[in-house]
Amino acid sequence: MAYIRSSSLQPEANGSSVNMENVDIRQRLAEMKNTVIDDEQAYREIQLAANEFALNNSFETEQKLAQVLEKYNLYCYPYNEISRDKRDVARMAFTGSIDFVHDGLLSDYLRGLKKGEIPRVDANSNEKIDTDKYDLTFSTVWNVFNQVSEFAALEETIKKGLARLGVDPKQVANLKQKDFCYIINQELGKDGKNASRNGVKVFKESYKARHTKRFIQENEAKFRQGMLDMLRKTIPQRDKEILSRLAEVEKDVRQKNANLPQEKLNEKIAMARNEALRDLHVNKEYLRNIMGAKEKNEEYVNKLIEAMKHGCTDLSSEKDEKGKPKWEGMPVIDVHHVVNIKDAGAKEGQGKSFAAVNDYENMCFIVRHPQHDAMHALENDLNGDYRGEDVFYNRRIDKKFIYRIQPPPGVKCMFGFNSMIYDEEYLSENNLTKDLLKEEARKNPNNSRNYDQEKRNRNNYHGQGRHDAYRKENKHKNNAFARF
Repeated sequence: MAYIRSSSLQPEANGSSVNMENVDIRQRLAEMKNTVIDDEQAYREIQLAANEFALNNSFETEQKLAQVLEKYNLYCYPYNEISRDKRDVARMAFTGSIDFVHDGLLSDYLRGLKKGEIPRVDANSNEKIDTDKYDLTFSTVWNVFNQVSEFAALEETIKKGLARLGVDPKQVANLKQKDFCYIINQELGKDGKNASRNGVKVFKESYKARHTKRFIQENEAKFRQGMLDMLRKTIPQRDKEILSRLAEVEKDVRQKNANLPQEKLNEKIAMARNEALRDLHVNKEYLRNIMGAKEKNEEYVNKLIEAMKHGCTDLSSEKDEKGKPKWEGMPVIDVHHVVNIKDAGAKEGQGKSFAAVNDYENMCFIVRHPQHDAMHALENDLNGDYRGEDVFYNRRIDKKFIYRIQPPPGVKCMFGFNSMIYDEEYLSENNLTKDLLKEEARKNPNNSRNYDQEKRNRNNYHGQGRHDAYRKENKHKNNAFARF
């Protein structure tokens, strides 16, 4: 994370001095008790433990990872993945649009129908469309779409598309998810109003946008303070070195000239600071950006909050008068699924629909770097994501689980690994305090560190031969990932 800057680290051509008499370097340094360096170090520590676990897949390295994660309010949970159909439908529901589908992804039947290789059944004209002959309940894919209310409302639209294409009613049960996406795109994107190269918009407002609006409506004051605190305490290492050097210079001048009148002392301090700045190759405009970050931070946070009230969390596309990113280096807020969309089966285990993975209660607003990037990057480190597939680890007899890193339930926003906003309603309903929340997450039977150790050891032993063989076979490809 960085502050907005308008100049590079270059000395001024005319060597003009910078009047530093009214600048309190010590106060600026005092605000750096918690810096971005702390979170970067935390990220490296987590990554090291994660890579060690991925290499060894042992009980000991798993426990070590769990302990490191707990230090930074993160936990490691294993899941069984849901079907690809459910995962993709949940993702499309979150964004509020249906994926654009190329012909190559269609089923052989629908692709052959389009090419004229398969005869159409009672193809209808636009004026007369018979949809009664289609019963979508025979389709397992439709029964997945039907669990999202906005998609369920497209039933008649899909039937019209089937009729227009001349699809045999007996083939409905064999249509793939991509076939349904293609038909919806064809029907809703005909006029071009809702269509784009990424797919057709179905929802008036995506889950992401509506959850963003609700969060900022309920937490504006806390969010504003949290963002400003984070930005105030965050400073790039180079800037910290500059201010530290200026503070040392000031301290040295004060000690050597303690008996001088204040006016003369200020002059000497200003001269010493300017000399130090020239040695550091720093000009006054760059220094003003460091010292004047408060106003810029407030401007950014105000803009961000206003955007969030309209359902947007990312201002990175906004340009300045020169066409450059206006908020370059400023933190972006992402909407993160606490339970990953791929693991929406956990919601089914609670007696809910997989679609509940998009509920507001499962959302956490999180700074993109390093927290959000770390969570998803660590999933790839832990699980490999080898050839686009997740890697599974044996943890119970005859079952395989995939590992995810996530914040504990009840956390609505993470500014840093140790700075967050809690869902007070969740805490109240579950009779929890912030400390108890951490304890509940630690004791959760789904927490990876709480599994039966004997079963772990048996499964680790059973899988170790395949694990070693895979590591040896794929050493040149990726020796950090274990795949069974």
